Amino acid sequence: MLSEIIASVQELVNFAREKSPYYSRCYGNLSKDFNLTQIPIVDHTTFWVANSGLPPENQVLTSPMVDGAVFRTGGTTATPKASYVTRAELREGPKGWAACLIRAGLQSGDRVANIYTAEICTRDFWTLVLP
Repeated sequence: MLSEIIASVQELVNFAREKSPYYSRCYGNLSKDFNLTQIPIVDHTTFWVANSGLPPENQVLTSPMVDGAVFRTGGTTATPKASYVTRAELREGPKGWAACLIRAGLQSGDRVANIYTAEICTRDFWTLVLP
């Protein structure tokens, strides 16, 4: 199981650095079969600078944005931020969230409170969904 997770992370990082100028710069020094401890931590400031423009200026996206939604903050930090989500990701995201809740022990009849504000959902939740 652990080896499958490691292989999955390696595949994801290799895909991101092949398709995204930002991740190419961030992960460019890693070998194809890197160790997880070698992955550099993404710098928050450089990530949002690279992710600030609309396509095609955006340096983070791994493919053209052709459908889906753009979630943007109002710029409470004086720098508006955006997360791009494809139609497929909008469809699949709730399925993954539901699977996590079930694995955590959610049972039929249990209730889940959504305590996200729109800003927190955009800033935190979608950035977890979209690397």
